[in-house]
Amino acid sequence: MKRSNCYVITGGVGFGKTTLIEELCKDGKYFKIPEIAAELIEEQQRVDGNLIPWIDRYAFEEELLKIKIQAFFSATENKICFSDRGIPDAIAFFRFENKKIPKNFFEMSKKYRYNPKVFIVPPWKEIYENRPTRPQTYEESLRLDQLIKETYNELEYKIIEIPKMEVKERTNFVINHL
Repeated sequence: MKRSNCYVITGGVGFGKTTLIEELCKDGKYFKIPEIAAELIEEQQRVDGNLIPWIDRYAFEEELLKIKIQAFFSATENKICFSDRGIPDAIAFFRFENKKIPKNFFEMSKKYRYNPKVFIVPPWKEIYENRPTRPQTYEESLRLDQLIKETYNELEYKIIEIPKMEVKERTNFVINHL
């Protein structure tokens, strides 16, 4: 199934993708599929659960996959949508941790297709933020960023790197490339 109206915005952690999506969607003109990994981690920490990537990457990604597929269908077809990460991002996270990638992640990445254009926020040390829900260092985020690009290229998406600019300029760049 294809959602040509749904664009993925992704990249390494802490490089400003969520801020960009919030800005793009603040006036309600566009639909937003939020990044749910941080919420899942926070919830699991509150209940002392194990669906946390550094405890059980497989269980965590399987739960995220279910949620991402539901979110894929939640996007209205008559409105442009921005997804904060996409289903293929899980493949990059498995690769980042040198873990065997379950076959269903490739299958679901091929079955549920976003717009062929994928926007990538580039590494940007000046805005990089490390948080408890994303403990990767800047250097680790650089590596993850590269793996994300490789994964989307492998799945035949067209990568569009967003320049390092103020948030408003970034939003204009994205809108101009839809």
